[in-house]
Amino acid sequence: MRVLFLLLLILSACAEVPGRPPSLQELSPRLLLVYPPEGEQLSLDPEFRLFFSDSIDLRSVDDDSILLVEGAGERDEIEEMPRLPLQYSAGADPREIRVAPEAPLQPDSDYSLVVTRKVRSEKGLPLSLTIPSNSGWVTVYRTAGLMETIEPDPFPDEALQPLPDSPVPAETEGERSGEPLPLEPAPGEPAGAEEPSFVVINEILYDLPGTDTDGLLFVELFGSPGKQLDRYQILFINGENGQKTDGVTLPDGSRIGSDGYYLIADSRDGQATVTQVPSAELIDNFDPQNGPDAVQLLDAGGNLIDLLGYGEGVVAEGSPAIDAAGGHSLERVLPGQDTGNNAADFVEKDAPTPVR
Repeated sequence: MRVLFLLLLILSACAEVPGRPPSLQELSPRLLLVYPPEGEQLSLDPEFRLFFSDSIDLRSVDDDSILLVEGAGERDEIEEMPRLPLQYSAGADPREIRVAPEAPLQPDSDYSLVVTRKVRSEKGLPLSLTIPSNSGWVTVYRTAGLMETIEPDPFPDEALQPLPDSPVPAETEGERSGEPLPLEPAPGEPAGAEEPSFVVINEILYDLPGTDTDGLLFVELFGSPGKQLDRYQILFINGENGQKTDGVTLPDGSRIGSDGYYLIADSRDGQATVTQVPSAELIDNFDPQNGPDAVQLLDAGGNLIDLLGYGEGVVAEGSPAIDAAGGHSLERVLPGQDTGNNAADFVEKDAPTPVR
């Protein structure tokens, strides 16, 4: 009997321990390198090459997400400066974006290249700005004088091919070099969309004084009007071990409303189609734990789209939000605002607002 007990101990020690779910910050794309490097003297007709850790959706690349301004300063000052019209194209690798001004630059002038969180991966995740800088991705250059106009040395393509952890795909028709990425809609996104769609967790009421199971709890999503949510999942995660405790799968035909919201409500006891939450698009039976815990939003492919951790010591996007008191909800400071930090993005509301 003693031998059997020891054997069970050995087997349990060797069993694989489920890892924690990855945070949204870990899945978000990162800017690895900008070429020419910061401080290098520019020609008057430069081309910038930006290398990311994941494939970038070219539809998210425009004069609001990547900008070039004449001048230098703090991030908030730079973003108020006039922006130069730019041209964008995909490099040979889908993780490379090439940027060039439409008109020649002025000689002996300072220029700042700014990359913002509006750049998104092909999975729809915003750019991570977790870098050792308070200003975000700001790269400053100075152009050469008219009589000293220079051409930068060609960047050696082999230096970043393949990039870490992802082989360079075989050449495609047209080799993609200098050609825009095809504007095909992402899965679940209406055809012809001009901007990448998004959806995030906007508000949640997960705990009530007394019983939680009589149709008062809710999860509210906010995103691009009309965005399809077929087979998206809401998972409730135990803060101690990272395991799923409950969940809801959105049915086929689910879409963000024209007002940008989609409301999921708990059903009343013994009444599967009845809730006490007005205006709910979906009624299901669920009971999140009361914290410290987390809620995840996954797309139909199981990819993590958003994560809200509440209470100290839990996996969160950035730092966790506070653990709200019973009857209070957690709501984003502004609908759709996502800084990558739950503590900054969510506030406790003593009067939940699922009715819009």
